[in-house]
Amino acid sequence: MMRLPSIVTLLAAVSANLSAAAADNSNHADAPIIQSAYLRGAGSDASIYQSLLSAIEADELEEFDSSDLVLEQKPQFDQHDRELGRELGREVGLCGDGEKVFKVVLTTDNDGSGTSWRFFRYDPSAQNWFRVALGPDGAVPYGDNTQYTQKICVDQATYAFVVRDQNGQSPDYSCYLKGSKIFEKERDFSARKIHYFTYSEEESSSSGGSSSSSTASAPPPTREPSPQPSPMPTRQPSPKPTPRPINPDISGRLANCNSNERLFTISLSTDNYGEETSWNLKDAGGRTWLQNNRVYNNDETDTVEACIPEGSYTLTVLDTWGDGILDPGFYKVYIDGVLTFEGGTNFRTRTHVFDFRAQDMTERDRQWLDSHNTRRREWHQRYGKSYVPLQWSNSLKESSQVWAQQLLNSCGQSLYHDPNNDRYGENLASNSGSGSYAAVQSTEDILGRFVEWEQDWEWPRCAHLTQVLWRGSQHVGCAEMAKELGNGQKCHVQVCRYARAGNCDVKSFNDGSTKWWMNAVMQDESDCGAECPPDGCPL
Repeated sequence: MMRLPSIVTLLAAVSANLSAAAADNSNHADAPIIQSAYLRGAGSDASIYQSLLSAIEADELEEFDSSDLVLEQKPQFDQHDRELGRELGREVGLCGDGEKVFKVVLTTDNDGSGTSWRFFRYDPSAQNWFRVALGPDGAVPYGDNTQYTQKICVDQATYAFVVRDQNGQSPDYSCYLKGSKIFEKERDFSARKIHYFTYSEEESSSSGGSSSSSTASAPPPTREPSPQPSPMPTRQPSPKPTPRPINPDISGRLANCNSNERLFTISLSTDNYGEETSWNLKDAGGRTWLQNNRVYNNDETDTVEACIPEGSYTLTVLDTWGDGILDPGFYKVYIDGVLTFEGGTNFRTRTHVFDFRAQDMTERDRQWLDSHNTRRREWHQRYGKSYVPLQWSNSLKESSQVWAQQLLNSCGQSLYHDPNNDRYGENLASNSGSGSYAAVQSTEDILGRFVEWEQDWEWPRCAHLTQVLWRGSQHVGCAEMAKELGNGQKCHVQVCRYARAGNCDVKSFNDGSTKWWMNAVMQDESDCGAECPPDGCPL
């Protein structure tokens, strides 16, 4: 099995359709018009282009060789207590020392047996291409309408990703580097589609063709922010959470909904290609409750709202071209007047899953949730990312309560993480003593200690902050326990758990920039720990 060392920075990423048909040179924004591209350090365009085509054609005649494969594994994640006060050793997970992960996510069409892909690496010394991975990863063909994921360890080199479709329906696919999407299917194709790109840790320029470049000072487009945001102002935690944004036009309309219903509102503004945008809202049984009722015009604004019964729902927003709703276009979703989801560019299909069934939340639970989400909104938007709110989980609260009870045995002395918890993120806090130290602390005080107190700290000292803000986390549950210590003293322990966990593979995002660890926090995808709480994700 071939193992390759690491990649640090994406320098060039271009795509070309090498099917029998000529490239589609439409006038749509960002349409690739590419026939060849300069491959850094690899010689002339024509010879490399022809050697790539020769390698592809030769590969199509070869038999399957399982020794080429790097099988998918789930990376482990680091708890912040394992980071504090010491340097990390080798990153734990799929790849070895210094290696990075290139991930393929592919969804087949109605005839999956006709779909396959290959991943080639260019060897400049041999002036030839060599296959390092392929799919399907065995003699059994892909199934119909099924999603497949494979991860490959890659190093500094030039690569080609080749998708084949024998039936002319072309599957959907996206490819990621360290959680950031670097390319995806842009349109239907016949025969084959090739993406080729060069990775290097050295700064360099690319020439010829239609390549785009990124260096350490200008991260890849999906790795935001650039430039770094200005420092967050220091603030003292307030005793009450900041109210979540409310739709200003909500007054009076909530009264139209029954007690077992919620007011759902979607507001969107299209870009210059309004006909590409559509959306629908379905329940867990697949029934469509709402959808756009017309083909949108360019630069059109639309708002739809309805009272919807309690239950589990999935909102799907689609863009047929695959670049999302270009700025200044957007979509925003309000539930009972509270801004809950929003989005814009860089998607073909974006889904938001939520559960209208009440979680039997106490007022304290709501305070915990609000104190998390007001900070997540502020930081996500500050870094130019769409806001991803946390949902409350009573099962995470219950598991947090069990560990909080255990920590009472050493209350006032030390805190330590649950050694048996390898699935969920975990933040701990405590207060003990007499007077104000014996009182129940507000959730704003506790989250202020997690976030505001750590905003100027270096990684890994700021690991409470990174867990609270981690965009890949979608569920949280917090609990607290207390006991009398005598002589008027009391001890309180607070535990919050998160799904997914945060603080995963953080050091691999170190590009030398200020607050580089926020690149990991703000990534669009995360494989840390368990995706769902102990009682499962909403349907």
